[in-house]
Amino acid sequence: MTTQPAAEAAGVVDVVPAGMDEDLVRVGRMFLRLARGAAGATLPVEPQVTVLLGGEQATVLTSTQADDRASWEQLCDSSGKGYAERSCPVSALAALADSEGVTFSTEPAQEPCSGPHGLEPGDVGGTKRVTLLARPHGSCLDYAAVELYLNDVSQLVAANLVLGSP
Repeated sequence: MTTQPAAEAAGVVDVVPAGMDEDLVRVGRMFLRLARGAAGATLPVEPQVTVLLGGEQATVLTSTQADDRASWEQLCDSSGKGYAERSCPVSALAALADSEGVTFSTEPAQEPCSGPHGLEPGDVGGTKRVTLLARPHGSCLDYAAVELYLNDVSQLVAANLVLGSP
């Protein structure tokens, strides 16, 4: 697979496979801009986006809330106990913002210790997916990915945070 750098800033290199659907790349980059705190970062959400933790619904954000970083940083599972050995709140942005770069993929997140979760785009009202995998991810606890699910007009309908756990 041939790859190309998507962005380089302060030593951060994002890798996008050559030939990836332009809409997936565009929305993935928009999400990364939000995660990295870029001024004016917005997401193509209409009317709402479902946010999941490991495939389980955590919250639903309006299009206005989706453009607010704080909405993505105060997540908790339905039990209130946390997710993937982390206590609440959990951030869907921190792992991407703090990484040395992100690898774009159309494959589902493959958490190394528990494997894929089995969520498909149609399960959340989407037609396609881009997975943003934070680097490095050497151990189970280091693994972090966000799957973005888009509808047929490339609007974000769901986002799934997948974190590794022992």
